[in-house]
Amino acid sequence: MGLEPWIFKTHSDQVFGKLDTMNDSAVKQRLFNFSAGPATIPLSVLEEVREEVLCYPGAGASVMEISHRSKIFTEIAEDAETTLRTLLEIPEDYSVLFLQGG
Repeated sequence: MGLEPWIFKTHSDQVFGKLDTMNDSAVKQRLFNFSAGPATIPLSVLEEVREEVLCYPGAGASVMEISHRSKIFTEIAEDAETTLRTLLEIPEDYSVLFLQGG
């Protein structure tokens, strides 16, 4: 009885659940991914990204449209590295690489 609001789908070895009890149709259609990855991103994060993907604060453009050599992008990259080092306790004698993946 506790799982009634969930619809589970299997795709390869991944299992997804869909919450049917929410009112907003976009939220209602969101899948919850319980496999190893990629993971479901919290709605609050997606909402912030939605705003900033159109115009990153202070940039006058999307972060995808600004130069990777610009001061704003450099600040974003440095902040990301600092945050990652703090969260994962990465020592200063280790390099942090942000690489394209897929």
